[in-house]
Amino acid sequence: MPPALAAVMAEQRHAHNTVSGINVLIKAKEVALKTQRREDLFRVSQDTITVSGLPLLADMIKFLFKSTERTAMYIDELAFKLLTTHKKVGVTAKIIDEQLKLLIQHAPEWCQVSMVGGRELFNICKGLDARQAEKVWTSVRPKLKDLVNQKRAEARALAPSAASRAVKVNGAADTSAAAASV
Repeated sequence: MPPALAAVMAEQRHAHNTVSGINVLIKAKEVALKTQRREDLFRVSQDTITVSGLPLLADMIKFLFKSTERTAMYIDELAFKLLTTHKKVGVTAKIIDEQLKLLIQHAPEWCQVSMVGGRELFNICKGLDARQAEKVWTSVRPKLKDLVNQKRAEARALAPSAASRAVKVNGAADTSAAAASV
């Protein structure tokens, strides 16, 4: 084989290997992006599920405190009472704890936690009379609903829409039908 032909063939093999290598890298990057997107979607979905229960949890806490005529309760006692009275199937102590933390974080004007005797004491409307407490509650409830709507919007933005999935399926079907007709 002449050296020029051997050189051309070697260049072609190198080009083929380079293109194959680039294709492999592109495919690996696509898989990594899909995996990351799936993980992000799962995390946002879990956050949405947790946050979506905040308005109900706040209502339950308000009712519990009002019915017992208390404004403070140890957080472990509160979590136990909420868990035993919660009607939703699948609500666990972990979910209640996460929701209580989120409630404390997103509604500090309505509820606070303080340490008493080495235990966490959950307070609602600390130092407020009934009228002021109701006023605070009426400002907190819409705030929690807005938070739920924000989390749902984040989840919708990450999740592929049904329409785009249908286009992909139809596009793939159209491509395969075109290939079959050739």
